[in-house]
Amino acid sequence: MLRLAERDYGLTAKRIAAETGIPLSTVQSWKRSLAPAQMALGDFVAVCRIIPDHLTSLCLEPAGKQIVDDGSGDGLLHELLVETSGYAADHIERMADGTICHKDKAALAERARRIGNLAVKVGRS
Repeated sequence: MLRLAERDYGLTAKRIAAETGIPLSTVQSWKRSLAPAQMALGDFVAVCRIIPDHLTSLCLEPAGKQIVDDGSGDGLLHELLVETSGYAADHIERMADGTICHKDKAALAERARRIGNLAVKVGRS
């Protein structure tokens, strides 16, 4: 989750610490850990405020749950359209050779998580 947040959104350990009030050394220890990080619930809630829902939901995948904020507004409809159109185009491009390899499947699954999150928000608005 933290590595993807940094890669895709520029949320470095330093930035997460500054925006959440969690000590930098604690955030850095979560990123260094090879095993799943042990994060206090209060820290997880603070992290959820700044890391996109589809990434924080990765922590809850084993339980079959996802985090969705109470987003609202017409912008959500546009965001959902952009994500679903992008998914369709990406899927068609990856199928050009007639197969979808494990890397393609993983990339499509990541995009599908974003779509799922947005679809729930649109449904709630």
